[in-house]
Amino acid sequence: MSGGGGFLGKLFGKSKEERLDEARDLFEKAANSYKLGDDFFNAGVCLDKCAEIEKMTDGQPSHYIQEALGCYKKSDPDKYASMIDSAV
Repeated sequence: MSGGGGFLGKLFGKSKEERLDEARDLFEKAANSYKLGDDFFNAGVCLDKCAEIEKMTDGQPSHYIQEALGCYKKSDPDKYASMIDSAV
């Protein structure tokens, strides 16, 4: 376990904001993978998570919300309509 404290040291040695940033990046990568596989509903779910994380870190969730809306528009018109209503 030399050079960085191992897996647990890397995991628990990070600040909450760093962990949230990593989680957002992973959700964004997952969303892109779902899009490539034409699974727009699950891409939208991942992008929703990105927006939630952005809100927790005082970031700008609007980009992720817009992308999620685009995915839901293609896959789930009811979810799209409810997101539009909540955004307004």
